[in-house]
Amino acid sequence: MQAQTGLLSSAGRSRRPHRTPSFIKKFIKGLLRIVLRAQTPESLPSHALWYYEDNPLPFTPEHWNAPRTRRLSNCYSYAINLRVTDLSDFAPQPGQSGLPFWTYLLSQFLLTRQSITQSVRADGLLPHDLARPVPPGYYLVAMRYRPGFLFGDYHWYRLDQDKSGAYIWTHKPGTKKATNRDHDGHVIRDLSKANLGLVTPRWGGYFLVPREGLDFKLRPTKKRPDRQRRPSQSPVAARDPI
Repeated sequence: MQAQTGLLSSAGRSRRPHRTPSFIKKFIKGLLRIVLRAQTPESLPSHALWYYEDNPLPFTPEHWNAPRTRRLSNCYSYAINLRVTDLSDFAPQPGQSGLPFWTYLLSQFLLTRQSITQSVRADGLLPHDLARPVPPGYYLVAMRYRPGFLFGDYHWYRLDQDKSGAYIWTHKPGTKKATNRDHDGHVIRDLSKANLGLVTPRWGGYFLVPREGLDFKLRPTKKRPDRQRRPSQSPVAARDPI
């Protein structure tokens, strides 16, 4: 009764929780988009998926949302389909496998669209021109980024296939669970129409990833005497079934 009484005003009317009017939210969001120079992703034309029927990976969040895999894997490892399960390994970053160490280190400090593209190309990803269909043997990923020195960031999305056979965009935000939903809780079927947030406001383009996987070399967090992986911890063994 006391809790209920606390919700009543002196006039005997219940107090409604304060909510920011929707037009103010839209105004603030629009202002942030201008300040951050946010860009809308390119719309994916239908001809880009003419030969995509056998290309996409199945959306299997259960393979990524186990506690250890979820903590050790990130959006880039999800995009290239490389689950990290070994505590002695860093989560993969663009350029980590393909670039010389000091070049890779510099690319992590200063993030631009050009530097990220250069890094992922060294890892084996291929920038994709939407004027052409996705070729057989590759699946499609997309990148958004926030340019900057030290405070830059990026995020990756992957075009998967759900159990009904429909194409959906999925992603893994950092150490969070893999999901097929945007910031509004809607299934992402078109990146250009989804609410992807403003943490990574710039559009970075589409890329192709070989469906059989990349020859990606993870950097260990500490030196091990043998420097060898056990078979159960190899990157190939930690890929989703295809």
